Amino acid sequence: METKPEPVIDQWYRHLDKGQEFVVVATDDDAGTVMLQYFDGSLEEIDLDDWNQLEIEPTAEPENWSGPYDEIDSTETLFADTEINQEEWDEPLDELANKERR
Repeated sequence: METKPEPVIDQWYRHLDKGQEFVVVATDDDAGTVMLQYFDGSLEEIDLDDWNQLEIEPTAEPENWSGPYDEIDSTETLFADTEINQEEWDEPLDELANKERR
């Protein structure tokens, strides 16, 4: 009898019949469900009975993890191009120090 892999969060799996890769992003033991995210970014929630019917195997994380984000322009960044000077860097710390003195 073949043993099915347990759903492990952040583990990648591959459908043996389709070749499609997905990662387990959440499990809910109370509801008996597993949330899958496919390489293209789509999500699917399945119950544990369906999980046990899948023909899958664990696989390594894809080299190009940005599959769901392929539409992002490579010249775009996720962070603003702003510089922080030393005064701005210390401001939150100064506010905390002032509160403690009161």
